[in-house]
Amino acid sequence: QAELRVADVNLAALHAPLQKTRVSGRVAIEGDRQSQRFDLALKDPRFDVEARAALGGGTLEVQSARVRTGGGAVTASGNLALEGRKAYRFEGRAQHFDPSAFVKTTRGDLNFDFVVRGELADGIAGEAKVNVSPSTYAGLPASGRINVNGDRRRIAAADVDVTLGEARVIAKGAFGGAGDALDLTFRVPSIAAVVKPFGIAAAGRVEGDARLTGTFAAPAGRIAFTGSDLVLPSNVYVKAIKARAEAGADPASRIDASVQAIGVAIGKDNPPTKLAE
Repeated sequence: QAELRVADVNLAALHAPLQKTRVSGRVAIEGDRQSQRFDLALKDPRFDVEARAALGGGTLEVQSARVRTGGGAVTASGNLALEGRKAYRFEGRAQHFDPSAFVKTTRGDLNFDFVVRGELADGIAGEAKVNVSPSTYAGLPASGRINVNGDRRRIAAADVDVTLGEARVIAKGAFGGAGDALDLTFRVPSIAAVVKPFGIAAAGRVEGDARLTGTFAAPAGRIAFTGSDLVLPSNVYVKAIKARAEAGADPASRIDASVQAIGVAIGKDNPPTKLAE
């Protein structure tokens, strides 16, 4: 048996992107040669964490894990085989979860459920399903789904449809194998609204589509996008831009690309210095 008691632990001192904390609580371990049991209970003024797990017969069983933030919580459970194919499965749900309680980011009210399952013996492989019900992040409405199945060599199937505010990204198909194609469309009417929570200074509008083929080692396909009234990092301004590119999977195939830009300027002055038309 062993019990660790902690008081006033500041996680930001261990990892800078985390919020400054005053975590107190205990971690208890009990077991013998055949099996071990773990019990964790930690509290902070913004959140508390409780978890119970057991290790025995070559399997780690997470019986329950709960993270509470104010009026919200994330709960999860699952198991991981430590031998053979090392199969795993975890599932859980979030209700009114605010990630800013842990990470230095904008407040959110997230609602989603997830299931991940697969094997680890030959590198991570499996399936992940995340369904985001009506939520908010950085004051913007958010919803969507992320369903991905594959391994490190190939995305066998992808079905992604995510919205944040007026921005939307859709991806469907497969990538990495012979005959695979992954179609992607995106539309961001206000770049500023999407990137501001991440501390990026940018603005404007962009939309486009792409079709990806080939493999991770030799990607191919086409992409086309347009943008307007762009404000980019380092004080770069572009009134309008239109770009397209296409490449084959064969290393000897040609790469075709074009970019048309109007009203390129740079600098902190108002108006900025014109660079090119």
